[in-house]
Amino acid sequence: MKRIALVTIGTQGDVQPYLALAIALKERGYSVVLGASEEFQDMVEGYGVEFHTLGPSIQAFLLQQRF
Repeated sequence: MKRIALVTIGTQGDVQPYLALAIALKERGYSVVLGASEEFQDMVEGYGVEFHTLGPSIQAFLLQQRF
């Protein structure tokens, strides 16, 4: 079985297309792991796709106020 790793950093709008691709590849028999920030773990695993964290929340980082 071929194993494919998909990696994305960003908001949910950046992660969802990769998740859709991961699901389609998995349905075609590939072993897929999706790497994204930890806030998306439940969403990814909820679709039965293996998840690997790439670190803390990107959303929280983007919302930080810098002075």
